[in-house]
Amino acid sequence: MKIIKTKSGHEIIVDDEDFHYLSRFNWRVIKQKRKATEINPSAEYTSVVRTVNHRTVAMQYFILPLDVQTVLFKNGNRFDFRKENLKPIHKNILINTHRKSYGKKNSKFRSKYKGVTHRVDNKHNPWQARITAHDKRVNLGFFETEKEAGIAYNEKSKELYGELAYQNKIDD
Repeated sequence: MKIIKTKSGHEIIVDDEDFHYLSRFNWRVIKQKRKATEINPSAEYTSVVRTVNHRTVAMQYFILPLDVQTVLFKNGNRFDFRKENLKPIHKNILINTHRKSYGKKNSKFRSKYKGVTHRVDNKHNPWQARITAHDKRVNLGFFETEKEAGIAYNEKSKELYGELAYQNKIDD
């Protein structure tokens, strides 16, 4: 692991094998705004880029194969470009939609867990778990407690998306 410093003082982590190649270029950090996704609900993030033939190109495209559409930073650090931290995503729409964090927390019908809603019309099992898979909403059932519904969501999410699955943090 080696560090490349930008002119603005940011430290970029790269693998030893990539350091010699990547350190030859001038890298800069830019803030970008995009449509909010599950990966980045705030819709603002940083990118490490350089200019090539009047085009801005992100650092990950100098490290990964050309057919990669986007990259997931496994540890969430957008300055860590070690190969073990980069997960190439070829179907970014499906993954981004799934991985977005939980949305509105102030509604009385919403749960603190993603994929869980409170159903006032069902008195015995008022908590419903649902997940969207391949653009179709899948009902996972009704549960007595919010926690049970959150666990059901986590299990189905793991089954559908593997290591990229969004997992609710379940209270003990």
